[in-house]
Amino acid sequence: MSRPYTGKVIKHRKEILQKNGDTYIYDQEFQYDPLLKKTLRISNKLVAKIPKGSDKEVPTRPKRKPGEKTASKTEVVATREHTDLCDILAHVGEASGIDQAIRASTDESTALKLMSLARFLVATGGDTLPHVETWQLTHPMPYAEGISEDIYYNLCKEIGTDESFRQRLFLECCNSLGPHPLLAFDSTTESTYSECQIEARYGYNKAGDGLKTIKLLTLYSVDNRQPVAFAKQPGNLSDVSSLVSTMAQMEALGLQGAEIVTDNGYYAEENLLAMCLAGFHFITLAKPSLSWIKKEIEAHREEFVDIDNRRSELGGTYCYSVPLMHAFKRTRKYASQKKGLKKGDLEDISKRLYLHLYFNPSKKEKEDASLFDNVAEVKHLIESGVELGELSNEALRIAEKYLIIARKRGSGGLSVAYNKRKLDEACKLHGFFALVANHEKDRFVALEKYRKRERVEEYFKLAKNDADAARPRVWYADHLMGRMILQFIALAYEDYLRYEIGKMKAILGKETGDVAHDTPERLKLERDLKKWLDKTSFSNILRWFDAYETTAVSTSIRNWRWNSATTKRDRLFLKMLGLKL
Repeated sequence: MSRPYTGKVIKHRKEILQKNGDTYIYDQEFQYDPLLKKTLRISNKLVAKIPKGSDKEVPTRPKRKPGEKTASKTEVVATREHTDLCDILAHVGEASGIDQAIRASTDESTALKLMSLARFLVATGGDTLPHVETWQLTHPMPYAEGISEDIYYNLCKEIGTDESFRQRLFLECCNSLGPHPLLAFDSTTESTYSECQIEARYGYNKAGDGLKTIKLLTLYSVDNRQPVAFAKQPGNLSDVSSLVSTMAQMEALGLQGAEIVTDNGYYAEENLLAMCLAGFHFITLAKPSLSWIKKEIEAHREEFVDIDNRRSELGGTYCYSVPLMHAFKRTRKYASQKKGLKKGDLEDISKRLYLHLYFNPSKKEKEDASLFDNVAEVKHLIESGVELGELSNEALRIAEKYLIIARKRGSGGLSVAYNKRKLDEACKLHGFFALVANHEKDRFVALEKYRKRERVEEYFKLAKNDADAARPRVWYADHLMGRMILQFIALAYEDYLRYEIGKMKAILGKETGDVAHDTPERLKLERDLKKWLDKTSFSNILRWFDAYETTAVSTSIRNWRWNSATTKRDRLFLKMLGLKL
């Protein structure tokens, strides 16, 4: 027995590719005819089309009713975006390997959001994240769906609590460093208004704003000009206590062959011994007033000023090296039957160190003059009648150490004279500084490597000025970690771009021996570009290229696309940066 006839209408949508590349979309209706005993199409309505080269549906104009006048309005879909700056940042992300490291560390959606927000921070010079919602309307971003306040809030929370992601990102950054990278290690403080940041403590505040701080520890590749890892800790902990835990992180990242360069503040005996025992090479600045260093300066003072020890390219600095076996003491964590030591006993350990001593005559003159000026000023204050109790702590310290003060008989006034013995003793170490290394034997190379460490100071300055990191407006610790990861990525973009511009400026306008290159027209154009780069700040270079736009227009007839006209100088900049024009 056949099924009863229901009269049901079946609806179906069909796409048909046209010869011009457009795709027409039809809404079709089908119904079974019991007389003919087959299904017939009873309706076929064109409802939309997808223009060639697009993936978006464009609705068709409704069919005009009988007697209705034809509308003159033409359907137009148009966009206008600032593209050149975004193209530069996209190139930087690819050429530096930053984008690859991010993608290898997390899922594609999260990676695109991170790349988008990091590029926004670079492009705007560290604008606040709420402004990204407006900025993305006119700038193409990797995350095309758009980033709202909820999206970046949740993103910072998710990546801030995902420690596996953070360490994967650091590991990917370290994979491109090579077998023996030179890493600068240093710290800075970030102030915060939040009372919910558990690491925020009152301690040494480098900004001097009186707020609680969080300490940011950073490993920075001085050759690649890239940050490779960071950690945060309470703001009241000393620099000395931070290096040991950082070395554990370096071992986890596979950086056993790295050479660490540190500034003043990390020369503590426990740090030097820890780096020796962990197998890391290191160069660290140390105070010449340390007893064991001062002893070597006095022993070799007469040998310093010698033409063989001087390098004009190092600012006329005299360099002298003293290889020595340095005796360390450490408290045993575990007992040793072989050495006859118990847990908690002090153990003597000797390690080979290279003490590189440096003397700069112009530095000595400045330090002598500064000390003499300060002492003379305090002497004048006392002689003019200022009571000792009214002096500042620093002025009182100077008076007690470098002045001889006595009461005059009869008048009761003060007699003030210079303590020349103390002044001469203080001046003995002026102009000297010392580097301690356990691997680098060459005193000149050690100084060159140490001076490269200054790049991490530039990195911290960029973080606070260009990545909105001076006082991050984040309430909770996990959100702050997520925000720090964003800043870390943004500064990797910016530092690489600054480095590439610096390399470009170094070769602009110089002959290379290539006939095609060394033409008067090309050299003049390069000199013009160098002149412009020299007088234009980095932020203004970004603004300059942000002015260029791409406009796209699509109608029912055809599609158009055009870019803003650019100058020869700008095209040369983009080409030398590595962009394909």
